[in-house]
Amino acid sequence: MIVSRVRVSVYVALLAALCAAAQVQATAGTAAASGAASSETSTARKNANQGNPTALNEVIVTATRHKESLLNVPISMDVLTGSSLEQPDVQSTIDALSRAPGVSLNVAGLGGASQVTIRGIASGAAQFTGSGTAAYYIDDTALSLVRSAVVPDADAYDLKRVEVLEGPQGTLYGAGALSGVVRILSNDPNLYDYQIKGRTLVSTTDGSSGANYDADVALNAPIVPGKLAIRGVASDSYQDGWIDSPVAKDINSLEEKTFRLKVLGKPIDNLSVLASAWVTRDSAQGENVADSNMQVPYDEHEPYENNYGIYALDLDYELPKVSITNTVNYLTYENPSLSNNRTVNVVTSSLNTQEHAGVWSDQLIFTSVNEAPWSWSSGVLYRDIINKTWQGEPALAVPESWNDYSQSFTAFAELARDFLADKLNLSAGLR
Repeated sequence: MIVSRVRVSVYVALLAALCAAAQVQATAGTAAASGAASSETSTARKNANQGNPTALNEVIVTATRHKESLLNVPISMDVLTGSSLEQPDVQSTIDALSRAPGVSLNVAGLGGASQVTIRGIASGAAQFTGSGTAAYYIDDTALSLVRSAVVPDADAYDLKRVEVLEGPQGTLYGAGALSGVVRILSNDPNLYDYQIKGRTLVSTTDGSSGANYDADVALNAPIVPGKLAIRGVASDSYQDGWIDSPVAKDINSLEEKTFRLKVLGKPIDNLSVLASAWVTRDSAQGENVADSNMQVPYDEHEPYENNYGIYALDLDYELPKVSITNTVNYLTYENPSLSNNRTVNVVTSSLNTQEHAGVWSDQLIFTSVNEAPWSWSSGVLYRDIINKTWQGEPALAVPESWNDYSQSFTAFAELARDFLADKLNLSAGLR
């Protein structure tokens, strides 16, 4: 039986003071307006349609490749942004997406692999059954492999927003967007303001003998005000185990580390250059599988790691009538794991699995600017993927290994027009 983890968070005056002290934010300019959770944006959409005033600030999204108000986006969409993503109970993407209706991110594979589900549609398994049915983006990098649908449970601190597009989005996002798209968007560097903020959380888990902790810090610094700035984020999370074996306690502990770095340059007013790196390292001592007493009858642990690296370079050049964006990125993924084969609670052998992947992609997009009621976008994409898998156990005289390759070149275009005072939108696309 798979047992869900139950966290019992203990907030005392001292911890509250520490959290308050950690969330110190110094800005030399005007602070950015905080956003709203998806339920709030739904209320805003309803009020706007009825002509009623609303106190919510306007939410700008880029799901259609254009910058536009959420109220005007002609697709089913939910947005999480602002303070809703920095609540104490939102530590990861799983926590954030649990607030969006119809979407979930669950650990559903060997070695703690996560899989995203939108409107109840998902691939057969997180690993070895093909790519996913929902596109998953971290900033402008697509998490797309050949044989697996795994995606990272990314840290949710210092995110700009999370966009969830429900329903097929094949024209702009490709074959992996059958059920929808999840876009995890982090904050870009601020070219003018110094900023530092942080948070801490200490908790305990029922049945655990130790404590859990989460610590996050974000720093923004303009190097050349108005021209060059840097933003860095570091997060460390440790969850103590709560499952015991005959020879050890708390055998399913988990540690997650995330590091993000962005450097933004703006040499001229209409050109921006953004270099970024996002590195995640997850290490667990065992799976969250136990009996009703939170125990396992065997001795061996089943450790695994989930490691991601995303490195990207974005160039954005805006002309009076068209915006040109070129994004080059490289994704690395590693998932070493050990799983046990058992007969009547006796471990007979252990399966060692090593999965590695590398993805190169280069995308060039052209989008219209201020051409209402018409809007259009077009682009080309090249992607090169290699998946390497190795498995070995004593029963195999020779370990099994195989490689999967995928190379693709894509061209796409979409044209849309608003009618009836922007109440009706018709679009046509080709990919």
